[in-house]
This record gives sequence, structure tokens and C-alpha cells, in this order.
Amino acid sequence: VHGGTLTQKRSNFAVPFSRRFSEGRGKSRPVYNLKVGDVVHGFQVTKVTPYPEFSLQAYHLEHPETKAQYIHIDTEDQNNTFAITLKSLPDNDKGIPHILEHLVTCGSERFPIRDPFFHMYRRSVNNFMNAMTGLEFTTYLYSTTNASDFNNLRALFSDLVFKARLDRFDFLQEGWRYEFEDPTKPETSQLKFNGVVFNEMKGALQSADRLFQERLFRHLFDGHPNAKSFGGIPRSIVDLKHEELVEFYRKAYHPSNTILYSYGDLDFRKHLQFIEQNYLKEVKPEKAGFPFAEVPALKEPKTVKEKAPPEAATLDPDRQARFALSWLLSLIHISEPTRLLSIS
Repeated sequence: VHGGTLTQKRSNFAVPFSRRFSEGRGKSRPVYNLKVGDVVHGFQVTKVTPYPEFSLQAYHLEHPETKAQYIHIDTEDQNNTFAITLKSLPDNDKGIPHILEHLVTCGSERFPIRDPFFHMYRRSVNNFMNAMTGLEFTTYLYSTTNASDFNNLRALFSDLVFKARLDRFDFLQEGWRYEFEDPTKPETSQLKFNGVVFNEMKGALQSADRLFQERLFRHLFDGHPNAKSFGGIPRSIVDLKHEELVEFYRKAYHPSNTILYSYGDLDFRKHLQFIEQNYLKEVKPEKAGFPFAEVPALKEPKTVKEKAPPEAATLDPDRQARFALSWLLSLIHISEPTRLLSIS
């Protein structure tokens, strides 16, 4: 107790304990009164869109110095969400986005311990917490109804993404490495490949559905990053070097390539302040490393036949077949999400 006020320290901030629980929540949450052009902790409001049918309001902001984007959905819902999403299109089948997603959660400058992500998972009261890699993006996200828990996770996720350690030994653990088949007899034992993502993709590609999708995309998106395996092909994963991973991180995990997102009733101006002061203040802007290029158009219909192993439960492998009829569509440029939903 100091000066009659009990304080709790979080990073470089000391927040009055009494205020942490007296701030309005739900229908009593803060009123922003923000308009286009306003600047909030280094972020400029570029768009304010009300959605009365959903009882929410969307704010889109941009950090002029780094070009980082921020979207906040203001609602009385007390289940708050925070996400950091970045474009991570691969240019090969080595699984760099996937391995990097694993490696980022292994430690950062402020959290230099092994697997702080999973340590916090056990201590947090979150109702969702994960990291995911997709065809064109990687995202780190969580949800919680507790304000203190939200701030703790925000500090963890932000540091993991923007100041990851990328330790070489973590790469050998999460990506791939050589091992002796029999560690007790290294003189005579054969070498084998091992690694979390290497083994994960070996298992994933034993699924006929996953293998079918990978090969379909390879032909449908020929000449585009979507034709590459974002998860990684085991025979290509073992060609990946730690230096390639670090270079991809430098390009993909830069704020210029990032969209930050929050949802809920907590004051998002505090999120902006935290991100700007700790991660954007001294960062120089970079040209976005992953522009979304158009997929090369097909000049004529394409027919492709592929051979693949049968599923384990197939009674007659010679009679098993899969078929897909796919169309390559152009990008849809629609500014209103509700219009896009109505079209779909």
C-alpha cells in the first residue's frame, strides 16, 4: 500500500487496483466518440462503421509510421478477444509459416523461458487461446472475460509475435533434426528424421482428404503461393535451414504486415497505448513483403489425374476414387462485410 492506493505492476505499468475493477463493463463500458481523422496513441482512425442490427460498432485504425492496421469491434459482450494476424504466404514446401508458428510460442525477449505460451495456458482463465497457420495467414488469438487475464495475455502474445527469440535448439525441436534410431548405440545406429512439425505433417498427409486438397491446390493455383504447402511436405521440410526461418520472420512478422484485432467491452484505447509504446514506437516502416497477387487465370479447362494411396479402411482399394470439379474465381472487392455475407 502506497499513499492509500494498492497497486499491481504489469510490465512497465502500475495500475491502481481499485480502478481495475471499477471501470465500466458491458452496457456501462466507455463511450469513445471517435471520428475519422482522430489520433489515438499513434493510431489514426480511418473508418467508423456502426452495425445497429448487431448492436456493435467497428473502428478501423492505422499506425502511420509502421502501417500496422487495427480493427476493434465495440460491443457490450464481456467475452473479449484479441488477435494478431499477419500475411505469411510461402514460396516453397518447407513449411516455414507452420514451423515459425510453433517456434514463436517458444519464447521471446520478455519471456525467455521454454514454452511460455503453454505455461500461461495453464495459469490463465481464458476460454480460447491458440495459434493457427492457414493458406495465406498466421494468427495468434485468445478470448477471456477477465480484464486482468486479458492484459496478461496481451503482453505475452505481443512479445512472442514481435520479439520472438527463434532459438536454434527450438528450431531443431519444433522443425526437424537428425536422431539416432537407437541412442544407446550411436556407433552402429542409423540416423532418422524427427521433429514436431515434421511428424505432424507426416501424419496429416496420410489423410486422403488432406492429400487430395494439397494436390488440387497445386494444380488450381499453379504459379501462385497458394500452390505451395503452408504446412510443409516432409521431404521438403528437411531442407529448411534455421537462417531461412529467421529471414522469413523478419519479413512476415513486421508490423507493416500485421492486422491487430480486438473485440468486446474493454477500452481498446489501452490496447493501442500498450502496443504503440512497447512495440511500434521505434519501428521503421517496411514495404509489405506479401502483396496479394492475382492467381494466374486458366486459359482453358484443365483435367488432372493423380495416383494416391488408398485409405486404411477401404475394402477394395482398386475401386476407390475421388473427384473434384473446381472453378478458379477472381478476387471479390466488396467493402461491406454484410453485403459479402448476403452474397454467400
